[in-house]
Amino acid sequence: MLKALIADDDTEIRNSISAVIRNNDSFQTSEASTVRDALRLCAINKFDLIFLDHHLMDGDGWAISRTISLEPEKYGKPVIVAMTGSVSPYELEKQRGNFTMFIQKPFSTSDIDAVLRKVSGNCSPVNWEINKSRSLQISLQ
Repeated sequence: MLKALIADDDTEIRNSISAVIRNNDSFQTSEASTVRDALRLCAINKFDLIFLDHHLMDGDGWAISRTISLEPEKYGKPVIVAMTGSVSPYELEKQRGNFTMFIQKPFSTSDIDAVLRKVSGNCSPVNWEINKSRSLQISLQ
C-alpha cells in the first residue's frame, strides 16, 4: 500500500483531500497541520506522495520540500504536490525544483483524484503541465 501525507493547516482542505484518498484503496494517509509534525512524520515514514501547503501553522511548509530535496533517498523520493492560494510567480519559480507539481488553491477533487491515479499507476499516461496562471493542468491521453 502506498503512503500519502497531507500537510495543510486548513482542516477542511485536509478532510477534502483525505476523502478523495479514502476512495482510492491504494493509499494509507497521515495528516499534519504544522511543519514540525510533518517533518516528524517524514522522518519515520517513506511517503510516496506528499500534499504540501505553503503556509502551515508554524512556518513555511515548502521548507519540507527543500529538506527532502537535499536527501531524497532518505525520505523515499516522494512525489511532492505543492499547494497554495497565493504565491508570487517569482517565489513559485524559485521553489519549483523542490517539488514535483503545483496545485493552485482552490482546486477540485478531480485534480486530487488524477494525482492519486498517476502516483498509483491506475491511469493512462498523463501530461502534467504548469500553465501561465500557475495551476495544475491535467490532460489524460
